[in-house]
Amino acid sequence: GIILWGASSNNNLQRVMVLQKRAIRVMAGIAPRDSCREAYKDLKILTVTALYILEVILHAHSLNLTRNNSHGRETRHGHNFNLPAHRTALFAKKPSYAGAKLFNALPTQLKQLEESKLKRGLRCWLMEESIYTIGEFLERAIGH
Repeated sequence: GIILWGASSNNNLQRVMVLQKRAIRVMAGIAPRDSCREAYKDLKILTVTALYILEVILHAHSLNLTRNNSHGRETRHGHNFNLPAHRTALFAKKPSYAGAKLFNALPTQLKQLEESKLKRGLRCWLMEESIYTIGEFLERAIGH
């Protein structure tokens, strides 16, 4: 699904995003040149990019990858996943790696949630932020 397709190309994701914005504008009655960020929030709809982020983070979280708290002490980055070294861009697009990297960028209060509550908490946070790009997600997540 979106986990594999979302990492294929930024251009592909951008095309779907344009179509989604067009549909949101029709649903909310917004003019073509007006921003539809607030409409996403009002309609409680995640952007395509936010859906990809949600799914890939939940995928990585469900794999129980190695964490940084291997020595048993509570540390600042103990909830983060270890990111293996890699040489290719293809490896960085793997859902497990991309999900772990995006999870590590989340605000601490979201990283500390257990899996059953993570989905809801992350969905609410993504809906509130109206994320359009992965870069925007990283900026906002690190800023919290």
